[in-house]
Amino acid sequence: MTDWGPGAGGQGPGNVSPASRDEGSSANEQPLLNSRGSDSDDVVASGEAAGTGDAGGRGGAVEDAATPLAPGPWPPAPGEAFWSYSDAFLFIGLSLPAMLAGLGMVRGTTAVFHLHPAAAADAIAQQFAGYFFLFLVLLMIFRLQYERPFWESLGWRPIALSPVQIALAGWGTAIAVNVTGYLMHTPNTNNPLTDLMESRTGLILVTIFGTTLGPLAEELIFRGFFQPLLVRSLGAVAGILLTALPFGLLHFREYGNSWRHAVLICGAGAAFGWMRHVTRSTKASALMHSAYNLLFFAAVWSTKK
Repeated sequence: MTDWGPGAGGQGPGNVSPASRDEGSSANEQPLLNSRGSDSDDVVASGEAAGTGDAGGRGGAVEDAATPLAPGPWPPAPGEAFWSYSDAFLFIGLSLPAMLAGLGMVRGTTAVFHLHPAAAADAIAQQFAGYFFLFLVLLMIFRLQYERPFWESLGWRPIALSPVQIALAGWGTAIAVNVTGYLMHTPNTNNPLTDLMESRTGLILVTIFGTTLGPLAEELIFRGFFQPLLVRSLGAVAGILLTALPFGLLHFREYGNSWRHAVLICGAGAAFGWMRHVTRSTKASALMHSAYNLLFFAAVWSTKK
């Protein structure tokens, strides 16, 4: 509900002996030499690698010193996905229960405390709670299965571009989408988003959400989780475009079931994906997404008296 169109190298294992390498089964479970081994053990390992070590007693000692790592793949190059499609399907399968859990949390809270929030506040609270449970699923996948950090796994890393450069990219994308929408004769009709912005309070709340949490959550999910997996399998162009497709369909209902709006949002999603790919950072695509939304909100505010 946060995209606004017209009308609205990892480090590998250490040196090991040939015998240790022969016994290693996979890239996920590779042995390392014990870093606390003595200097003499290092010499023995070097000698055996050259074919001059004692294959009897001391060779076995070197093998005994090897300590297996915990299960899990080695860190890939920055920006690459280490998770699998089974993880992606697990996340998709749990998305609906997560959003329903968020809805139940908000409904329960308002019922217990006899609250009567405005329509915009209620919708934003539901989405916020739904995102909480969605990211809880991702956190469990990364921490329990791979023992990896949440933010780094989703590509939240420093960027070389300045915020001004990224904002200009977002504003340029917004202008291009607006011009394309005009050429496509995109209808300017009421939809659930415009209804939420009827009141001044609703417009303020939607503007804040649409330029902060909304872009952050969507970029972490689409460009942080799904896109690297598709790019790894299909290449950059196909991966970026395939990620943009469900991103646009997600907003289909929000724009009154307008296919033209969905196509335009797909184009914007591809631009965000390009930013994510070239910078290897979801921080960059989130900032670009926020700037994109901000320009459309500025246009909406300019029409208010």
